[in-house]
Amino acid sequence: MFLEFVNRKKAKKFNEDLIRLTEGKGDLMQIGTENSQQVFKLVINPNAKKTICFIAGIHGNEEAGPYGVLSFLENGYQVPSHKRVIIIPLANPHGFEKNKRENADNEDINRHFLKKELKGECKVLWDALKNENIDLLHTLHEDSSTDKFYLYYTHHKKLAQDLRELAIKYFNVQKDGEALSIGEKQGEGDKIRDGLCPLPHVVRGTIEDKAIIEKAIPYITTESPGKVDLKKRINYNRDAIKMSINQF
Repeated sequence: MFLEFVNRKKAKKFNEDLIRLTEGKGDLMQIGTENSQQVFKLVINPNAKKTICFIAGIHGNEEAGPYGVLSFLENGYQVPSHKRVIIIPLANPHGFEKNKRENADNEDINRHFLKKELKGECKVLWDALKNENIDLLHTLHEDSSTDKFYLYYTHHKKLAQDLRELAIKYFNVQKDGEALSIGEKQGEGDKIRDGLCPLPHVVRGTIEDKAIIEKAIPYITTESPGKVDLKKRINYNRDAIKMSINQF
């Protein structure tokens, strides 16, 4: 299945695989269309109350998140019946199609969620989630500039630590005392130590910012290292989804 994902990476084919793999596993609904590409939302165990939400593919060139969702769906994992899972498998289909970070308007959509008026993918995503009672948001990101794993978190420290330990099976992780500045401008930014970045985080207008500021939704953001083999990154994201569901 890995080679099938890679060889059929266009957004339309991705959604065809998504539709096939979700049959009988939950409620799949189209939440919007951007640049003629469908954006979907999957809800597993819709009547359960405890809810975790995963978002993948906000940046189109971070492909291991969306493919990790497909691998998770194919893997046969059974979500416990008392847990509700929401997944946005591919938030930026145009960027995914073109293998670029930005959307069709050449905008990094994960810098515009705190604007007064949302548009495009930002509006589609927030409209699909704003009325949900979400207990934890887990966003699946990648950092194309590094071969080392790290993650952000606001709460659920034990889960964050376990996700880091899981990452050690696949990647090198930021070492204790080794700081990585990832600010928008030189000299500012979040500091990551031993693979973990707790609060405070630089506010950049991300969906994670909006979730915590406006809805008090705690989040974990995993950053798979983009310089590492794609198959390893896919497998990590698949296993990270399962771990987060099990532990939140």
